[in-house]
Amino acid sequence: GSLEVQSSITGTAAARKERKGRLNFNADNTAGSGYTGNITVNEGELYVSHVNALGTITGNSTTVNAGAAVVLNLTGTRKRSPPGEIKMGVGSVERV
Repeated sequence: GSLEVQSSITGTAAARKERKGRLNFNADNTAGSGYTGNITVNEGELYVSHVNALGTITGNSTTVNAGAAVVLNLTGTRKRSPPGEIKMGVGSVERV
C-alpha cells in the first residue's frame, strides 16, 4: 500500500519510513519555518515529487538503509538552501 502526504510538514522531529509500501512526499516543505528533521527510510520506498519535499536546512539528512529506496521525481523550484544530504546504506536512489 501507499500513503500520500500532500500538505506541508513543519517542525524538527525525525521522520522514519518502516515496512513495505510507498510513502509519498508531494508538498513544498519549506513553508514557514519548514521541515528541518532527519528522514530515515528503513524499508519500502520514499517517493519524493517536489524539489522542496525533504525540508529546508542544510545539515538535515535522508538516510536510505538496506531494503529501502528513495525515488526522486521532482517538480517545482528550489527556494532555499540545499536539502542536506542523502546517506546511503545499501539502499537505492532513483531519479525518474
